[in-house]
Amino acid sequence: MKAVGITAEYNPMHTGHIWQLQEARRLSGAGCTVVVMSGFFTQRGTPAILDKYTRARAALLSGADLVLELPVVYATGSAELFALGAVRTLKELSVSYLSFGSESADLAQMSQIARVLADEPESYTSCLRESQRQGKPFPAAREEAVITSLKSQTETGALAADVSHDAILKILRSPNDILATEYMKAAYRENASFIYIPVKRIGAGHDRPADEGHDTPEDFTVPGALSASAIREKIKEASGSLPTGSERFLTALAPSLADGFRRGSFTTLDAEDFAPLLYAKLEDILYQSDYSKSKSAQRLTLFEDISESLAMRIINTFDPALSFSEFVSSIKNRSITFSRVSRALCHILLGITKETALRYRGALPYIRILGFTKTGQEYLHEYAAKISCPIITKTADNKESFPEDRHAASLYRQVLAKKSGQKFPDEFHAGIIRI
Repeated sequence: MKAVGITAEYNPMHTGHIWQLQEARRLSGAGCTVVVMSGFFTQRGTPAILDKYTRARAALLSGADLVLELPVVYATGSAELFALGAVRTLKELSVSYLSFGSESADLAQMSQIARVLADEPESYTSCLRESQRQGKPFPAAREEAVITSLKSQTETGALAADVSHDAILKILRSPNDILATEYMKAAYRENASFIYIPVKRIGAGHDRPADEGHDTPEDFTVPGALSASAIREKIKEASGSLPTGSERFLTALAPSLADGFRRGSFTTLDAEDFAPLLYAKLEDILYQSDYSKSKSAQRLTLFEDISESLAMRIINTFDPALSFSEFVSSIKNRSITFSRVSRALCHILLGITKETALRYRGALPYIRILGFTKTGQEYLHEYAAKISCPIITKTADNKESFPEDRHAASLYRQVLAKKSGQKFPDEFHAGIIRI
């Protein structure tokens, strides 16, 4: 049996995501659909709006056959680290096809970009360093470096006939195309021989704030339906809890949501719910540093994605009276996007250090199964012997195997229990979802 792989967050899952699952299966002809899904925290550096078990169940009810959890270090990392974790997981599962969302669906141009990003030739790295030295934001610096590198590969110093300047820039400015090139780059580096299945986005736009950054996981929409980010905003406006509000509110959202979310009561979370925990962590760092801003900033640089300048901006701006969004907005600047700051703060909250991230860059530590259908179980049984890293099916027997995810789950569970007034199973009692 052959499988098609998809990386997603389903935050929350909606009709556009279902359409992608159907298209990926149709275009690939695969008998099994494997989804690698973010857990309790996302690549935007924020908590998932719904817990991972609810989202995994919705995916299985909507066409996925096997849902695996992307470890939190990958899930909250940069686009490069996010893609690396997903590609390694799908490669271990012997997935034949890799499907991803794409604004352009231009594999030829994306392949050109991915090769430059994977090989990092001197023409690329030197131009990137110089552009960043001049104070250009990373996305703009990368655009210039990629174009410069592609030009250097020809004798005339111009782009080759099969490379379009406008197409390259469009790809590098489109969130799903950027992730697609990161998947392809990771596949080149990992020697993964996927057959790529781009699924072109249709319908409404991504509906993200302009300064949130371009390295967020794909979010499909279909005509007449809302995107995941638009759904999150509407839920937040309704006080963050389904079915808080009115039936009219639910009816308005229902056409966009997957069946698994159309009924029942779901307590939703967002970054504001975790602000007290984050601020307590920052206050503790200040206290342990004798309230020295320089010493506190130095401690912050131990965390993933935090430079010295960003660390000092965090310390200088820290004010417990600010909301999370106000705090992030006061830190970001021309060269540091909202999503970059949000991810950095998430790493502080979860205790993800540069040392930890380096370990995950070195190798995929494990594969965590969240749920499967009968088809997914059969596929897993067929290829399990080829998997080189541990497969976690019984978490109680692997308590020492996933400390970062265990810690993230504990924090999420604490906040969820407080907000909902209900108890939820911990990581050792949730069990695998079987559909």
